[in-house]
Amino acid sequence: MRQLLIFLFSILPVCCFAQVDIKVFDYRVADSVALNLTKIKYESFTSITDVLISKVSTDHEKFRVIFRWISDTIRYSYSNRTTKPDLVIKKGCAVCAGYAYLLKAMCDRAGIECVVVSGYAKTLPTDIGKQLTETDHAWNAVKLYGKWYLADLTWASGYYDRVKKKYTKKFNECYFLADPNFFYKKHYTANKEMVFANIKLNRKAFVHLPIYYNAYEALLIKDLYPIKGDIKLKLKDSLEISFDTPRVISSVHLKFKRKKTYFEPTLCIEDHKYVFRYKFDKVTKDFMTIYINGEATVAYTIWVK
Repeated sequence: MRQLLIFLFSILPVCCFAQVDIKVFDYRVADSVALNLTKIKYESFTSITDVLISKVSTDHEKFRVIFRWISDTIRYSYSNRTTKPDLVIKKGCAVCAGYAYLLKAMCDRAGIECVVVSGYAKTLPTDIGKQLTETDHAWNAVKLYGKWYLADLTWASGYYDRVKKKYTKKFNECYFLADPNFFYKKHYTANKEMVFANIKLNRKAFVHLPIYYNAYEALLIKDLYPIKGDIKLKLKDSLEISFDTPRVISSVHLKFKRKKTYFEPTLCIEDHKYVFRYKFDKVTKDFMTIYINGEATVAYTIWVK
């Protein structure tokens, strides 16, 4: 009987939390712990991890408190390219690999299975159609209650403007236990064993995808057309854009890089989808960004011959 009780208690966390939606869990306690712990008092990632996880009880909260602490404490900077966890903490900055290996090290310390995934990322319209050579990004996959989840700590921590060369610290929730359907619109790995989702990745298709911004995920957009990011048209052709979303759409604007102006197309509903059209009257190669409800949502490369 005693052995049976020990066994039941040993599996209790998995039984209890397998039914909890850990993506929408209330993480305010874990976040409070993370945001109120400074790195100054502790000498290593092990001591910091021990303090952080001592304040929470479940594995998903332990992962959250580690993830949130790193996102708040470490800044993105090319000045520190090390992947050694203690050096990342000491410098207070890192590139994507530094973030990923620090997260793995702290998860290992907490007894949470976590791996580093290397691959490619798309962030700017100039990335559309660009050939993939050397890997340029790193992220993580974490196993919680027998299921793998994706996380990009670098992008969750803030964003870097490559044009202005300026980093802005701002936590982004959508890269914590990310939705694979959105995640793999912006990430690609050639290592199929590191996908951890029922999604077939195609290198060629990824290269030619549009650029998807965070508003795309927030608006729950689906069935976007065209699905290719590089669009070739003839002069006077009309480009048709369509998409579906359960959200209320108050405005749609187009912004062209060369024209440096906004255009508001007429938005219609056809076959239960939002549809608008734009006719090109000049030969051009340009980047077109679609703003929905005032937020950059998706971008294309346009060739008009």
